[in-house]
Amino acid sequence: MQQIDKIYQKPLKNNEKFVFDENTVSVFENMINRSVPNYKFIVEMTGAISQSFIKNHTNYYDLGCSLGATTYSVIKNNTDKNFNIKAIDNSKAMLKGIQFNNPSIDFIFADICDIKLENASFISMNYVLQFIAPSKRKNLLKNIWHGMNNDSCFILSEKIKFDSKSENIFQEDFQALFKKVNDYTDLEIAQKRTALEDVLVCERLGFYQEILKEIGFKQVYQWFQSFNFISIYAIK
Repeated sequence: MQQIDKIYQKPLKNNEKFVFDENTVSVFENMINRSVPNYKFIVEMTGAISQSFIKNHTNYYDLGCSLGATTYSVIKNNTDKNFNIKAIDNSKAMLKGIQFNNPSIDFIFADICDIKLENASFISMNYVLQFIAPSKRKNLLKNIWHGMNNDSCFILSEKIKFDSKSENIFQEDFQALFKKVNDYTDLEIAQKRTALEDVLVCERLGFYQEILKEIGFKQVYQWFQSFNFISIYAIK
């Protein structure tokens, strides 16, 4: 049973960095829904979008699957198809915390930068690339493209930064307001922000759009934005 996120309620003695350990896993669902605007909507829409792309005898990859919410959404939307699911995460605690199973799912403990992708009709990476070292991001996106079949779809959701310093401040303030609406205190918000420094590193929306087009995606569309969180739909 998911607990209420209280990790940052009390002052921390050390500047501990954010990690996806057992403590985070135990509150993850509560944490992400209270921190990321429209997270549930993104998960549901990823599953709905997948209906148009998942093909029999192909692979679906959930890169950075965490507790499998997106995997579950894709399964729910494609019950009439025979396809393979590769749900990958580099946190053993996350994989251990997944509460469902399916014979078509291959849960894989691995770094997504080291995985060979193939025969993919649909790939999703929701709020994961921001935790990958910036120096590895372009090669990871190239590997994703190479592992996809023609006319397949890649959904990329990310927290972003903006060219304008004032807009960055504006969007960060609105995300903080969203957290306050969801009952996080100023202390919790500040301590979480400190814990994520150098762990979650944002890029501009244009950075992702330009790289995806350069790699070879023929359609790259931003289909969602809420404050500083976006999602991109890319077709090979």
